Amino acid sequence: MTFDELQNKWQSQKSKCKLNIEADLLVKVVKRNKQSFEALVFWRDFREAGVAFVLVFVFMYFGLKTNSWSTIIMAVMCLFVGGSIIVDRVVQKRRRHNYNDSLKDCVADSLAQITHQIWGLKNVFWWYLLPILIGAGLMTCEIGWYLRENSEQFWSHIFTSIATWALLGYGIYAINQWVVRTELVPRQKELQELLDAIMNSDKQ
Repeated sequence: MTFDELQNKWQSQKSKCKLNIEADLLVKVVKRNKQSFEALVFWRDFREAGVAFVLVFVFMYFGLKTNSWSTIIMAVMCLFVGGSIIVDRVVQKRRRHNYNDSLKDCVADSLAQITHQIWGLKNVFWWYLLPILIGAGLMTCEIGWYLRENSEQFWSHIFTSIATWALLGYGIYAINQWVVRTELVPRQKELQELLDAIMNSDKQ
């Protein structure tokens, strides 16, 4: 083996070693970001599901105590919201079993999680806000029925309830869409670009 051949071989080995080290570091960074995002989503879901189930017991208790059918329905709606969050977590956890610890699969798993969160927050009105607003609307109607003989109290109750729930619903929806635009979509684009680069590198 000539000196030039030996030098080329040594440079090739150094290049491969450097590439492996960078890949390992990239895997660690991606995993750390992935774990941080998973923890953030877990505690958010834990908090919201916990609040939903607490409200189930609160509304059910007062509904049975006062014989209020609309309050009992509100408890059922809160149960639906809390149950939806738990079912979604179970389904997503099962889907992630298809991934391993490689860089490509780690990025793909992170991208899938981000995409699912974007879908969930964009559709937060249907699975989160709408059930609660239906329950709130029924409670408003039932209370309004008892106030029907007093026109002033009736209309004051109707307008106040509609304004309160509309502002609350819009605020929750707007905050979720802001999170999608400012945090999730940019992260989704970064992961997609990284995944495309990894796939192109594998083809070469």
